Amino acid sequence: MQLCSRCPVLHNIEKAIPLHLDYLYIKCNEIRINNISYQLLFRYDKIDETNERYEQDKPEEYRLTPGDVQFGKAQNQPWMSEYLEIRFGAGSDTAHHRRLDMKPHVAAKKLACDLLGRRKKIRAKTFELYIYGDPILRLPVGFKVKTSALRVSGNFESILGLVDPSSFPLQELKMTVSRPELLEHHVVKSAKVLKVTYGMSDEYSSVEFFEGLRNVKNKSVYQIECQMNGEQIMELFGAWTNSQRDIGTMFMSSFFSSFCVNQRLDEAKRRFNGKYVKLNEPDEKMIPETKCISFPISPNSELVAYGIYGADEDPYYLKLEMMPSGSTTSLELNMSMSGVLNSLGAALNLYNLII
Repeated sequence: MQLCSRCPVLHNIEKAIPLHLDYLYIKCNEIRINNISYQLLFRYDKIDETNERYEQDKPEEYRLTPGDVQFGKAQNQPWMSEYLEIRFGAGSDTAHHRRLDMKPHVAAKKLACDLLGRRKKIRAKTFELYIYGDPILRLPVGFKVKTSALRVSGNFESILGLVDPSSFPLQELKMTVSRPELLEHHVVKSAKVLKVTYGMSDEYSSVEFFEGLRNVKNKSVYQIECQMNGEQIMELFGAWTNSQRDIGTMFMSSFFSSFCVNQRLDEAKRRFNGKYVKLNEPDEKMIPETKCISFPISPNSELVAYGIYGADEDPYYLKLEMMPSGSTTSLELNMSMSGVLNSLGAALNLYNLII
């Protein structure tokens, strides 16, 4: 891409080839293509009185007008000159810098058009947009991306207009939910894997969000980057133990401590008549010290819950999965026998002390 930008003939040929990417990331001042980032940044030059620009280009707020009085030595102080720079490369250590003599909105449009414009088709395995507030996103005419994994931070409905309709239903959707009703959007409901984080400020919306989240029907749901409280977890178990869901349906709830995961599992076992079990087919992500609880749902299915390792901001998850009946083996008998043997052992020790 960088080579083609220097040769007009290669540039036209390259534009005619569909762009197939692993990763495309866009926000107002940055475009990232795979591992290469292109950023527009504001920089500043310090202009002192030795510079010929000191008086010539001095901003008006630094100039004295008739009647003004300057105190101290501020009149000889340097001032800062703002300019625009593009930084591009695979990392901060290998990045290249170039000064741009153009306005920010012009530079943003040119960057987007040079990288993504006049493309016959753009495909990205993962397409991520970070748009908050009410900015103007400078993009080429007709820009759309076909993707299987969409990550959205910001205005969800507006961002969907940049996704090729053939992308739906999505294999994976990661989003910040700013309004509870977004969980009812057809794009959200149809995604195979749904990863959501809480993005609301008022308490009423919080109640609606968690109520809606525990009732979504996506194949796999991840509640990420925020932790449910104890009662919300119990309401989640209540919703799942009282409804029939497809085998293989999963819900992962973020936790910051494996100890808290076990606390919630013990409480759910007591409230919803569960039993301690072990998986017949081990889960390599299972936390070694986690408890595993099963709840019978129907003659053909059981709800199984245990702790697994997460990643990044979510070190642990409480995992709920609907499994076929017979996927676990009960530990209740073993635990009962262990209790009996411990009691017998204690009685024998007491007897030996007496005699």
